[in-house]
Amino acid sequence: MCGRFSQSMPTMNLMKLFDIPDTPSFEISPSWNVAPGQDALIVVESEHKTKIEIANWGLVPSWAKDVKTLNRPINARSETLSEKPFFRNLIKSKRCIVPADGFYEWSKFPEAGEKSQELKVKQPTKSLKVPHYINRSNGDLLALAGLWDFWRDKNSNTEMTTFTIITTAANNFMKSIHDRMPVILEPNLWQIWLKEGQLPFDALAEIFSPPPEAILSTYVVSTKVNSPANNGEELIAPIVN
Repeated sequence: MCGRFSQSMPTMNLMKLFDIPDTPSFEISPSWNVAPGQDALIVVESEHKTKIEIANWGLVPSWAKDVKTLNRPINARSETLSEKPFFRNLIKSKRCIVPADGFYEWSKFPEAGEKSQELKVKQPTKSLKVPHYINRSNGDLLALAGLWDFWRDKNSNTEMTTFTIITTAANNFMKSIHDRMPVILEPNLWQIWLKEGQLPFDALAEIFSPPPEAILSTYVVSTKVNSPANNGEELIAPIVN
């Protein structure tokens, strides 16, 4: 899965990278700890133009009636997109790219069970969750595949653009940390993915394949990233033993 990511690249740099002609009318602060329910930048194609939008992480489909009681998915499994009501129409026309410096994942590190001398039974083994930061080995941007939608409350006219990140099976590099990982798009697939309209099955199969192991690197970071209230570039600093 993907439950946190870092997004600190300036908007103007993203515009150049994705060849976006129109300067957006908004600014968003860089974040090294984007969490569910927070805003982030996404790249979309709308009206045959590539654009940058601000969207909230946690998908709200356009047909939803009540956001307050909705279980908003932050991830969507690539294997079942065509089956789920939340995603099956969006995969045809509302695909997006979530630009990220890197993302976080937590591995489980078992603590030794404590043996009670009085009861002479072994206590259940606990697990510590260790945060890892994963980025490109060469430092380039990660383009995460996502889906987006626009929702409007008919009663209050409240509007919201939201997104979810698509996941796939972990490659061998990631398996020691987690069994899932976000779908990572190589630059030659960016326009293919963003273009409005349904993609053929063979194109989706290529896009959803786990990436080569060599493109990623990882290291352990501070548990400060566990709290969405913490932010700052120090969160992506490696822990030195």
